[in-house]
Amino acid sequence: MRPLPEPGFHELLRQALEGFLPAGGGLTSYLDRMERQA
Repeated sequence: MRPLPEPGFHELLRQALEGFLPAGGGLTSYLDRMERQA
């Protein structure tokens, strides 16, 4: 997984936390998906 620019990464992370964590364990799945698409 390539390092992402800090602001963009933190924005994506914040959106992931807001959008996926309420579903339960979604952050890990989101990061895995990003890693595959990279």
